[in-house]
Amino acid sequence: MRNRVSVLAFLALFAAGMVSAESPQMLFERSQIDVLRQRITQPKFAPIWTKILADAEAYCNPASPRYADPKDPYSFSKKTDRMDQQRFDALLVHTIGRQLTERMEAIGFAYQLTGRKELGRHGAALLLATIKQYPVSNPLVATGFAGGRGDIMRGLAMGYDLLSECLDDGQRRVVAAACADYLDSFIKEFNNPKVWWYKVHNYNGVNGGAAGCLALTMRNAYPERADAWVAECVKIIKRWLGAGFDAEGAYLEGVSYSSYGLSNTILFADALRRSGKGNLFDHPTFRKLPEFYALSLLPGERVYDARNDSPYAGLNANLLKLAEVQNSGLYRWLWDNSGSDTSLLRILWENNIPAINPIAAGMPTAEQFRGRGLCIWRTGWTSNDVMFSIEAGPYYPTTHNQGDKGHFTLYGLGQRWATDPGYANEHGPEGRGQTSGHSCVLIDGKGQALSGAGWGTSGVITNYANNDRYGYALADCTEAYNRNNAGKPGAVVEHARRHAFFVYPYQGAPAYAVVMDDIRKDKQPHEFTWQMMFAEKMGVTLGDGRAVFKPLQKSEARLVVRIHSGAQSVLSTDTFQPVDYHAPAKFPRFKATTHDVNPRFIAVLLPLPAAMAEPDVRFESREGKRIVTVKWPQHTDTLVWADDSSVRLN
Repeated sequence: MRNRVSVLAFLALFAAGMVSAESPQMLFERSQIDVLRQRITQPKFAPIWTKILADAEAYCNPASPRYADPKDPYSFSKKTDRMDQQRFDALLVHTIGRQLTERMEAIGFAYQLTGRKELGRHGAALLLATIKQYPVSNPLVATGFAGGRGDIMRGLAMGYDLLSECLDDGQRRVVAAACADYLDSFIKEFNNPKVWWYKVHNYNGVNGGAAGCLALTMRNAYPERADAWVAECVKIIKRWLGAGFDAEGAYLEGVSYSSYGLSNTILFADALRRSGKGNLFDHPTFRKLPEFYALSLLPGERVYDARNDSPYAGLNANLLKLAEVQNSGLYRWLWDNSGSDTSLLRILWENNIPAINPIAAGMPTAEQFRGRGLCIWRTGWTSNDVMFSIEAGPYYPTTHNQGDKGHFTLYGLGQRWATDPGYANEHGPEGRGQTSGHSCVLIDGKGQALSGAGWGTSGVITNYANNDRYGYALADCTEAYNRNNAGKPGAVVEHARRHAFFVYPYQGAPAYAVVMDDIRKDKQPHEFTWQMMFAEKMGVTLGDGRAVFKPLQKSEARLVVRIHSGAQSVLSTDTFQPVDYHAPAKFPRFKATTHDVNPRFIAVLLPLPAAMAEPDVRFESREGKRIVTVKWPQHTDTLVWADDSSVRLN
């Protein structure tokens, strides 16, 4: 209540001082300001507004340690020993763009809602100083990562839209001319098929959306050119939406990079729709995307699977806007169950779309994302449910990629059993993006060919099935072990095929997974190491062909892994400590090591609730077949794996 009173008093104090000037165009219109003033007094928005206003005041107050001085507006962190100089230099443009965006959003929004001229004038001075110091021709901008130029264009669009009335005519012309240069440079750069981020990379959404927003803000300054700029931005974004997402809605670079690429795209699409110039939200990708998100959401958690350069993280206010424009209760459910955003967009994009959970929305519990090469199965979305996935897709130059073809993850019963180390984008042999940091097989300590930073490996899902009893996928990872797109070899194999089963609950038995590896280097025996990355704070007990994983915190659930190979395997655990440009990290790893020509690993992964007794699991070999029986109280599952690599589950 104290927050509400102070905000209302503040607004009343400054209402008389509001300037009458040209309306904002991109984020909202002047007619909406009264509604926004009322909205920020609501308990769920008042803390967000309080922070935005405090940020704006800090940026504009010379006595604040966060003061942004127009004479020297940007500060850069020092390079760490873990990062090479070239990458550090290329990242600086991101720093400029993101600091500019944060300042323009906070100062501009605070100015528009309060009318405090000192805020508007300081924000305008920062905008003018930025454009003078960092035009698109500045070498730091021009040679840095392309996404950084997108970040700058978003900041310029925000600043010009919210603060241009605080510039005089001459200053506006200076800023507008520099913005036009950014737009011309963007159109030339992103229509060039020879640049490495052409078509598929998330930079197309980052820059296309930001440039689109900037083009819309330039309508008064360049009425004869703005429509052409907008049309080019729409073309580039549509090309990306069609190429960067597969037909089932999966983004090729992971959940988090979809959010990064879409943030500016959705901002532009919303402004474009309100301007009456077109509707990017009609693109079919936006109708399929929520299914990819829903299937990727960990059961009972607010984060998504950390695959292909995604961390375990949620999503932002994109979900709210998509819920509104698609009239989608599923998008709204995703926001309610995975969304978090403290930016001004959380205030602007509030809506009353009722949430509809995935089951009620008619979502399938399994899907093969064919373009991505990702297969996901799950029993549902609560903490009592189980989720299993495997991925082996093609490398799309030059997107984010890891040496993880055939890597699986397993979650459920409130726990993360088989995990992923998350973001990595380097091709150092000891980085967390390589095979040694994934649930794959190593041969004589070597894995798939190096991936990351422009290099990538390819796999293929050659078979997929799903029915009421089980889901199945066959991942062929042979090419990934033999070479990457740069022709650099990995462990080199005759073949590397991984069968994966997800067995649904049946007659009182819980869901579980089975992974079977048919991998052969040559005719000689080698050391093969089967790996499973698992969560921290997990106790592990090892026995003869058996490992039991129990959370150290209070939980009666457990994961039993029964593993078998042609020759005797030695079970162990260790800690993978990657060497890359990220902060130091440690990832627990379970291993089964054997010497053989083709070890034929079979791993039965059994997530068991507290009251569930462990089933009897037996392995036998006869007549060119390997047979696995899993005996439950009321039924027995039998998996038969023939030497010709055919499998069946009875």
